[in-house]
Amino acid sequence: MAEIKQACYDGTGDVDLWLMKMKFYCSTKKFEGKQEAHAIASKLEGAAFLCIARLDDELQDDPKEVKAALRKEFDKESIDHEKAVDELRGLRRKAVKHQHS
Repeated sequence: MAEIKQACYDGTGDVDLWLMKMKFYCSTKKFEGKQEAHAIASKLEGAAFLCIARLDDELQDDPKEVKAALRKEFDKESIDHEKAVDELRGLRRKAVKHQHS
């Protein structure tokens, strides 16, 4: 299971590990956009884990297959993946700035 998760996170290139950690991060830090980030991260995380649960063993070594399966899952969950990633990146930048100020 851990290898499949790794393949999903590292192999796709555009689904970063921090996205999956974002929900926890948002629940422990106080910053602007916390609710939105929490909701987006939950959706992304849910879709990714549904995808991981459904992946066949032969897919785990092929990042392209993993990426395609993950995309399909995002589409099925009606998640605009690019937009969600951008929103989370923006919120993350805000959070980092907020921490340093």
